[in-house]
Amino acid sequence: MSRLSSFQKKEIVNIVDGRRLGFLSDAEVDLNSGKMDAIVVSVPMKNLPLGSNCRELVIPMDRIKKIGEDIILVNVEERYLNVFLRGQTL
Repeated sequence: MSRLSSFQKKEIVNIVDGRRLGFLSDAEVDLNSGKMDAIVVSVPMKNLPLGSNCRELVIPMDRIKKIGEDIILVNVEERYLNVFLRGQTL
């Protein structure tokens, strides 16, 4: 068992295109089962108005392929990035 705090410094990398998505900022947990449903990644965005410099990418657990010492590898196809994006639209 691991604590969320041990994951927060891990960088999230998409294995589809090698893109660095950001760092883990939070997780969504099913309170009934106690299992993590998704990870939340803070995605820094340039050229946005002051105070809205990042968005959240919610990645379901079935998209996580490997959790390493420094990075978490995810499999998110380009067409799903908008689906998993929470906050401002692209």
